[in-house]
Order: sequence, then C-alpha cells, then structure tokens
Amino acid sequence: MTLTLRKMHPTTTKAARLGKRRLIAVIPLILAFAVLMTLVVDLNRPQGGLIIVGQQSMIDLQNSMDRETK
Repeated sequence: MTLTLRKMHPTTTKAARLGKRRLIAVIPLILAFAVLMTLVVDLNRPQGGLIIVGQQSMIDLQNSMDRETK
C-alpha cells in the first residue's frame, strides 16, 4: 500500500496545485487504486490473505472430473 501511495504522490501534488476541486476528484481515484492493488496482492496469496476461501469446491470438481474420465 505504501508503494501505491508513493506512486500516486505526484498526482496528488499536481492536484493540490490545481485547486481543491481537482483534489476532491483525485482522492477517490487514489483510494480505488489502493484497494485494487491490495485485492490483487491478497488474491495472489490464497493461504494467508484477508480473503480466505475453502478448497472444498475445488476438491469436488476434481473428484467429478476423475469420475468422468474412468
């Protein structure tokens, strides 16, 4: 998340120079980008992230595929 904020810093400083109205429009963009990057990193670590999904569906799919090939 700190990397995201560092990359977006030039955008916020430019917006600050252009005025408050522009800054108000840029803040949601920065937050959306930070949430998206956090989600991508979290989904890339399936066993230790904020989003934890059970593996039972994948096991059931594998079992059904094994039955069809026999």
